[in-house]
Amino acid sequence: MSIRNLQWTAGAPERLEPGMLLLYSTGSVLIVGDCSDAMPDGEIAWAWLVRPHTVEWIEAMAAAHGVGR
Repeated sequence: MSIRNLQWTAGAPERLEPGMLLLYSTGSVLIVGDCSDAMPDGEIAWAWLVRPHTVEWIEAMAAAHGVGR
């Protein structure tokens, strides 16, 4: 998968959610995994790498199979 093939939305997201990618003017990309941090400044675009319902499914599957215990 290439980050160029994602559907990018210009500007910063209204709020951070796990599964988002943030693109900065420097070309750096941040993957959001934990939303407890304050939103970093300088985003020029954002996209979904993993949608929220998919994150929930992954968490449920991990719990059902004892991963992370």
